[in-house]
Amino acid sequence: MNYTTDDSIIQLKCGEEFGRFNMGGSTVIVLFGPGSVNWQTGLGPETRVQVGQALGRVQ
Repeated sequence: MNYTTDDSIIQLKCGEEFGRFNMGGSTVIVLFGPGSVNWQTGLGPETRVQVGQALGRVQ
């Protein structure tokens, strides 16, 4: 597979790593207007959350 960037061509072999997402320590960013979400209690900066965990409910 050839992947073209702005200034070069990257050639990959079948099964070769192309990208990576590391679980753990990832940043979660959610943007909503003021008063539009009922947030779960206990959430704040540096709070660890699980994949699929509800953070709140949109009104």
